Amino acid sequence: MFFVVKMHRNLLLKPEALGPSWQQELRSRLFQQVEGTCDGKTGYIIAITDILDYGSGMIKEEARGLVTFNIEFEAIVMKPVKNEVM
Repeated sequence: MFFVVKMHRNLLLKPEALGPSWQQELRSRLFQQVEGTCDGKTGYIIAITDILDYGSGMIKEEARGLVTFNIEFEAIVMKPVKNEVM
């Protein structure tokens, strides 16, 4: 069965990516890291449909300047159920 599920991921962003297009950078990283993967709890993540919130960035390591964002998004997932014909 296919479902639309709200999910969230924490993504790290390097300081050099924190320019005017930082949201586009986060968006492309999210698509690369999440689409086409399998999560045991939610199933196969087929496509991200919408990004709901980028969250506020938190500095993870002050020495390196890495910033972590908690991104909330909606995705289409496929989770096979027992005795389902595919």
